Amino acid sequence: MSLRLEEKRIDVDGKTYVLRCNMAVLDAVETAYGTFQAVMELPVREGQAAILAAMLNDYAEDMGWDQDWTAKKVKKRFPYAALLDLDIMGLFSRAVVPESQRNVQETPTEKTAPGDDAGN
Repeated sequence: MSLRLEEKRIDVDGKTYVLRCNMAVLDAVETAYGTFQAVMELPVREGQAAILAAMLNDYAEDMGWDQDWTAKKVKKRFPYAALLDLDIMGLFSRAVVPESQRNVQETPTEKTAPGDDAGN
């Protein structure tokens, strides 16, 4: 298991930002929306913009930049296709869903032989 956060680098207005969904970003999103589930239930672009704004603000703070990104500013600055290319929801969901629970497939509870319809 790796504890290293997934990162993406983007250039915005002459500055390079490193996007990552760390605890500060998760806290900002949870504080703004109440729960992670509430963010996941937003319309796609709204959720992406909210999460990206938190990521941009977190990195700007780390760098000492005077930036204040909001979901509204993100939606004005980034076209929808760019948000999809950045895979913001993927970064977010991979940060909050344990790796062991991703892509879990259900296993059959009853094994039947080929052609056996188990009495149905």
